[in-house]
Amino acid sequence: MSSTPTHRRDGQPAPRVRFKALPALAALLGLVAGTAGTAVPQQRPFRLALARSVVQSQNETDMLAAMKVWAETLVRESGLAVEPHVSVLAGMENMVAAIRDGRIDGVTLSLSEYAAFPEGLLGGPFIRPLVASSVEVEFVLVAARNGPVKGIRDLANARVTVHDIENSDVGLTWLDAQLAVLGMGRLRAIATSVELTPKASAAVLNVFFGKADACLVRRSVFASAVELNPQVGARMAEVAVSESIAPSFLSFRAGVADTIKGRLSQEILRLHESTVGQQVVRMFKADRMGPLTAEEVERSVRMFNGWVQAAEGAAPPTSAREGERIP
Repeated sequence: MSSTPTHRRDGQPAPRVRFKALPALAALLGLVAGTAGTAVPQQRPFRLALARSVVQSQNETDMLAAMKVWAETLVRESGLAVEPHVSVLAGMENMVAAIRDGRIDGVTLSLSEYAAFPEGLLGGPFIRPLVASSVEVEFVLVAARNGPVKGIRDLANARVTVHDIENSDVGLTWLDAQLAVLGMGRLRAIATSVELTPKASAAVLNVFFGKADACLVRRSVFASAVELNPQVGARMAEVAVSESIAPSFLSFRAGVADTIKGRLSQEILRLHESTVGQQVVRMFKADRMGPLTAEEVERSVRMFNGWVQAAEGAAPPTSAREGERIP
């Protein structure tokens, strides 16, 4: 029995459907029903999102406002359709659902979140803020030269300050892995106190003025502090340095057309060339945006997963590089 209706709801005869129109209908549906893993033309504005972990230490209102102005300018000047409103997503469940359902096309998230994402939902191109001419960062444990912390083992019963930024969880995982290889517990379990501060200068100056015994910061942060005040370098030194790693980055939903990803990636990499774009770059405390290769991302994922396993006692970590020895 045919399921094609013979009459409309108003009682009038229904028009006959010609089968030759079905391919066009299928094509139309294909344009608007893209799912992860299927490359489809971008018919609606490209939707960007930020993980809550990335904006936790930033001024969220100013960051979103800067990105909105940039997106509106991009639409006006290039014709590339980008949704001006950037979403902020909290929690893995919300991020996975938004990507899987196609509600978000690109998300900037932490390395730990990317490593936990279901396989096949996210992919390149990958982009992250470029700081000190590098898309990768090193974490460093810094201590006072005349203080009690001469090495990682001395963190037991120490007062530690951590620069609480979007990638602090990656740095803490590295440090926990180093403690694990020494047969010690996690930092929060063995230290007298672990203070999180959103200001890089506060993390370093707490050690400088004796309010903390050591601090965990990005190596570029400590280098900048020494450059601004040589006395910091005279009274403080690096105890241990992590391998280089990409702690957060922008990734695209699998299924977004390559042409769209390519065009938008180029515009993001050119942010520093315009006034409105520079506002966005400054909100990420970066010099500009830089590309990450898939190989660099995979290397960072493997390294981070190794740190996690080591911290949990499941595998030995890569040893930390020693900084300047403190006698």
